Amino acid sequence: MPGDFICSDTFKNPRRVRFEETAKRSLRGVLAVVLSLLAVVPVVPLMGACLGWAERGRIKRENNGGAAVAWAAVALGLLVTAGQAATLWGGLRSRADTQSLVERALSEGQHGDVAGFTAAFAPGATDDVDPRLTASFHKMLEHRYGKFVGASCDAPLAGVPFLDKGQSRYGYTVKFADATLRLQAAVNPSAVSDLWTASPRRLESLVIVDPEVGEIPFPPPASATRRAAASATAGVDTDH
Repeated sequence: MPGDFICSDTFKNPRRVRFEETAKRSLRGVLAVVLSLLAVVPVVPLMGACLGWAERGRIKRENNGGAAVAWAAVALGLLVTAGQAATLWGGLRSRADTQSLVERALSEGQHGDVAGFTAAFAPGATDDVDPRLTASFHKMLEHRYGKFVGASCDAPLAGVPFLDKGQSRYGYTVKFADATLRLQAAVNPSAVSDLWTASPRRLESLVIVDPEVGEIPFPPPASATRRAAASATAGVDTDH
């Protein structure tokens, strides 16, 4: 019940404290803990940590109980805030990787760096593709559309990309000297562990959409890969 009682501080000086004030202080500590645990709301856990720190100071000055709750709010708030910051950083880095992924890959391939182009793909995605077929793919693009100029990601990158499940598909506008085409890319999702290893996202496949010719995929279908390998083998046998 609300009322007054007499207590003494650390210097044995009597002072009057009301029950409802003690209750309010306890409620502030609990509120700080609740705010510190709201991980889905940006900045709020940091507010909970600040409130817990302020409550800790009041408790210390007034020699009251509840310090453990206040310290818990501070620790939880800082921990959750650090997690939010890491999540934001990972999301921004993943978004930047996705936006520049196709441009980097095509630029390297068009400059004759076949290994650099295939390195932009996820492990295993291009294992069955002969490097000569990859080189001919880029020669075909240059012959048909001219020199590669650049690529930009058109798809909205909503949410947190590195928490995507399965492949994520993005649309790009690809500019060559003689044509501007659409491109669809399947991008593998980054794992949460990539936050600490700084592993970039990788392509699973890409498809250039030509209104006149149709879809030009890479890696090519398995049948095209087998035909190319057979042709290369036949050419070697003929030379011998």
